[in-house]
This record gives sequence, structure tokens and C-alpha cells, in this order.
Amino acid sequence: MTEQLEARVAKLEDEVPEAIAIARDARHHAAMAEALARGASLEAGDCVSILRGHTNLLNAIRDDHVEQGQRLDRVEQRMDRIEKEMKEGFSMVAVGMSQITALIKGVES
Repeated sequence: MTEQLEARVAKLEDEVPEAIAIARDARHHAAMAEALARGASLEAGDCVSILRGHTNLLNAIRDDHVEQGQRLDRVEQRMDRIEKEMKEGFSMVAVGMSQITALIKGVES
């Protein structure tokens, strides 16, 4: 039985360097994964920050758009009032012209 034990121990001793190499590789890969995770976390934070900035910009553009829409509504109302006044003015001029024409025709006859 000691020969079997010696054989098993010898086999394990032969496998130890490979196990150590695997452990080193695993530590190296874990360190690389940790570095990548840190970088990804920073990038995700940057993306969130950029998205927050874009959201703020879009909200500001929306506010400007709403304000411009309100201003255009006021301009349209003003133009409607001016158009109404202008039509009333032209109507008065037309009536006046008709009266002048009637007076001229009355003088000629």
C-alpha cells in the first residue's frame, strides 16, 4: 500500500506546478477582469453623465419651443387685430370714395 501511496503522491507532485500555473493565470485573468470592470463602470458613469446633459439640453430646447409657440400665438393675434383694423379702414375709405364720387357726379349734372 505504500507503493500506491507513493505513486499517488508522486502524481500529485507532478501536477502541482500545473495547478500553480493555473492559479497564476486565474489571478491574472481576475485582475484583468477587475480592471475591465472598473473601466466599464467609469464609462457607464460617463454615459449617464452625458445622457443627463442631453436630457437637460432637450428640456431646455422644449422650453424654448413652448415659449416661441406662445410668442407666435401672440403675433398671430396681433396680426388678426391689425388685419381687422385694416379692413375696417379700407371699408371707411371705400365709403368715403363712394360719397366723393356721388358728390362729383352731383356737381357735374
